[in-house]
Amino acid sequence: KDAELSARKAIYLNPYLEIAHSNLGAILSDLGKLNEAELSVRRAIDLNPKSAEANFHLAQILIKAKKFKEGWIQYEWRWKAKKQINSIGEKLNSSKPEWSLKNRGRVLIWPEQGIGDEILLASLIPEIIKKVDHLILKVDKRLIPLYQRSFDKKITFVDKQDFVDVEEYDFQIPIVSLARLFRTTKESFNSGTKKYLNA
Repeated sequence: KDAELSARKAIYLNPYLEIAHSNLGAILSDLGKLNEAELSVRRAIDLNPKSAEANFHLAQILIKAKKFKEGWIQYEWRWKAKKQINSIGEKLNSSKPEWSLKNRGRVLIWPEQGIGDEILLASLIPEIIKKVDHLILKVDKRLIPLYQRSFDKKITFVDKQDFVDVEEYDFQIPIVSLARLFRTTKESFNSGTKKYLNA
């Protein structure tokens, strides 16, 4: 609450201070005031459309508010807002285009965050495998035995530390970005496979 007052005072002193609006949005989100938070961050973006911090704050607020379609699109700002996110890894340097639902081909999915995120987002694998010709999945090596017994035998699992030559795949995508394609509504979460890991 003290932080909220400080941010509001900063805005009162300078209504055009984009970072104050962005910070207020993040504070209001933490206080559970999602509608106000969204308005505040959108004001910051009006003032500076290229603000990675404000756009990433908006992504977090929208996802928390279950506005998944726009939220996941905004979440792509994470690469530009990387200094605000400790858990994000390096973006894959590849000459191959990002995969979309209109393509099949050989697809490389690569991790970008921690092992918990890899496990959570593995719930998408049974849906993805139906949409591609071949799937190569880079994961934490500790997960490979678990994934090999849990998922389609045609999937190639690779230690995330290992190099995969660009000649081995046609498209690539970070695993978190798959949510933008498969989890755009609250209902889409319920339609996923309930049990996807075999102990």
